[in-house]
Amino acid sequence: MIEFDFRPTDHPVPDAERESLLKAPGFGQLFTDHMITLRWTAERGWHDGRLEPYGPFTRPPRCSTTRRSSSRA
Repeated sequence: MIEFDFRPTDHPVPDAERESLLKAPGFGQLFTDHMITLRWTAERGWHDGRLEPYGPFTRPPRCSTTRRSSSRA
């Protein structure tokens, strides 16, 4: 079982605004207030779960998705 550290946002979208946005969200145009991040290692598998405010996250340059996206034109 993965344990999660919960870090709620300080600026949630107000309920009335969320309800209005959800009437026609459009793919890739509307995002949640939060996101989940996990770490993976061969020794522990998936671990260090976090639910945190939506925002940018970093990936190491050796990450396979980084290499693939930069190698395709």
